[in-house]
Amino acid sequence: MKRILGLVILSFLAFASFGQIPLPPITPLPVIPTPEKTGALQKFIALLEPCLEITVVIPYEGCTFPAGKYCLFYTNDPTVPPEPGSYYTFGWYPEEVGCGALYVIVRGRSYNRCDPAKFTPGPDPWAVLPCEGWGLVIPEALKRIGFWLDNPYPPTGAHPDTGGHYFTCKTRNWDGLAHAYIYEAAYKWKETCELPGTAARKCKCDCCMPAPKGMIYLIFWEASCKGGDWDWNDFMVALIPCR
Repeated sequence: MKRILGLVILSFLAFASFGQIPLPPITPLPVIPTPEKTGALQKFIALLEPCLEITVVIPYEGCTFPAGKYCLFYTNDPTVPPEPGSYYTFGWYPEEVGCGALYVIVRGRSYNRCDPAKFTPGPDPWAVLPCEGWGLVIPEALKRIGFWLDNPYPPTGAHPDTGGHYFTCKTRNWDGLAHAYIYEAAYKWKETCELPGTAARKCKCDCCMPAPKGMIYLIFWEASCKGGDWDWNDFMVALIPCR
């Protein structure tokens, strides 16, 4: 019986090789652009420029970060009209200690329990940049952390696959895809924030002082299930180590 089955398989392969049985076409994997290719990297660096002189930028190979003190700048998609508050909810979680509790940094929009088409705008700003950042203190006892982003697409059932909850580590994402693209960048912190048409003011962070120079993390998010348009500008974050 095994011999007969082997002959059948060999016959099939022989016919296929001579074009008698067409083999199914191989669909190539999509080429996903980087934030540099889409222009998101350049746009975000320009938004940060009043307080940060960014020079060398390289891809970050990891998906977690050291626990500690950071100064944080962020913006929702800068190519669309801002809402009264942040659309996305953004936060962090401990990767190595405990069971991965989710902690909120930026609060986005929420929906009415009884009418999911009605929403309340996020209570936190659409963007925090470029002159005064938010401090972020994460105890070093937590060792390594990751970040997450929630896309609160209206839960009306009209487009059930659109929303999503994503992590910097793609192994935690439901669709198995990377939804965060991360860079490391060399920077120098500027003392004075100068914006055209406004008076000069001090660059600062509300609860910690950024180191005068070093390496920062730039995180770019694609917040659509299975990838969307891969423009990497849905939500953009800069993490500057504090002293």
